[in-house]
Amino acid sequence: MRTMQDLISRSYSEEETMRFSEYKISQADKGTIVQAGNDILKNVPKIPFACALMSALWRSVIKDNTTIPTHVVAGNLLMNSRKIFYNNDPSEKIQQTFETSNYSWDGHVWVSFAGIIGDISFFRSAYSKPKDHWL
Repeated sequence: MRTMQDLISRSYSEEETMRFSEYKISQADKGTIVQAGNDILKNVPKIPFACALMSALWRSVIKDNTTIPTHVVAGNLLMNSRKIFYNNDPSEKIQQTFETSNYSWDGHVWVSFAGIIGDISFFRSAYSKPKDHWL
């Protein structure tokens, strides 16, 4: 299994990879991340499956206003071995998917803040399911 540092080194410069690996997140950083997330949740319409939009916005707010290494991550999301968001495409094809708009991609997007995972849209998507859905 790949680590965040492995993923960053494949997509970013050596300098960015070092910045990520050396950064120590503080309580103040965490507070800033939470506040930005709350602001986004208050201002983005309550629509499901907006993970890419909301995650990109969250990353931009943090990246533009702090020095916290912040990266958007795309992939699959499983819970208790059940597929929630899942796509079998190889990473090269997923990378190509994000080079253009693709509304049919069924993966998931979240944010890494210095290695701490933030998922701003998960519950909006989960609560959009019928009440008898297992999730």
